Order: sequence, then structure tokens, then C-alpha cells
Amino acid sequence: PEPLAPLPTVDDLLSAAVAAQPAWASAGRKHRAAVLREAARVMAADRFTTIACLRTDGKKAAPEADAEVSEAVDFARYYAD
Repeated sequence: PEPLAPLPTVDDLLSAAVAAQPAWASAGRKHRAAVLREAARVMAADRFTTIACLRTDGKKAAPEADAEVSEAVDFARYYAD
């Protein structure tokens, strides 16, 4: 199999977030709300996959991961409104 590409560094991710911020800010409230609602929908629909990722990658206990997914969905919906 082909080797995996190297993962981005934290600095790479922060640079990408800073570069994307002006477009996010200018997208408007309705667009940002729609993106957040869709994120909440995806997180809720893929709840068990997300929990599995938190368990594997974040070494979270299942109840802790479940609570974090619920909180993320709630926050996305809250900030969309």
C-alpha cells in the first residue's frame, strides 16, 4: 500500500483557520447558521462513529465521549440560533 501523507501540524491548522476566517465572517449569519445546523445533523447522525473516534484517537471513556458528542451537537445548534 501507498504510505499515508504526513499529518498537518498545529501551526498548519492554525494558519489555515486564520486564512479562512475572513471568508467565514463575510459569509453572513444565515450561511454560518446553516453550516452549524448541518454540522449538528452530521454529528448526531454519525454519533456512534464519532464516539468510536473519540475512544480511539482521544482515549476517552465511552460515557465521556457520548457526553462530548451531545455537547458538541447542542453547541452547534445553540450558536446556529
